[in-house]
Amino acid sequence: MGLFRQLPLRRADGRSYPAADIGKVRPVTFVTSFEDGWIWHIALRKLTSVGLVINTDRARAMDKAERERFFLDTLKRAPYLERLLESAEYVEDSFCERPDYSYYSTRLCGENFYCIGDAASFVDPIYSHGVLNASTTPP
Repeated sequence: MGLFRQLPLRRADGRSYPAADIGKVRPVTFVTSFEDGWIWHIALRKLTSVGLVINTDRARAMDKAERERFFLDTLKRAPYLERLLESAEYVEDSFCERPDYSYYSTRLCGENFYCIGDAASFVDPIYSHGVLNASTTPP
C-alpha cells in the first residue's frame, strides 16, 4: 500500500474536483484486477490510498525495495488506474506492507476430531484471496 497526493480529486462521475469540494461529491473506491492480483484506489480527504494485493509467495521472493518498485510499476500499467493517478504525486516513504493472515488446515478431520469454521481455515477478507476462493471453490 502507498499514499498519493492527488489534486484535483477524481470522483465516481469521472470528473475532477478541487479539494475544497470533497464534502460535496460522492467518494468512490476503484478496484481492478490484473494478472497477479488486484488493486484498490480510495480517495480520502487529503490523500489517496492505493493498495496492491499479490500472491504471498511472490511477495516473499522480493525484498522491500523490489516490492515497492513492483508496486509502482504495476500501478503505471493498470488500465484506468494510470488515469486516476496521472496528476497524483507519490508520497515518499508511504509504502507499507501487511502480512497474509490466511491459513488452510491440511487435515480437516481425524480420529476424535473435526475442524470447522476458523479452525479449518481462515481467509482474511481484506488482504487475502477470500473473494476468489469463495467464488471458485466447488460446493
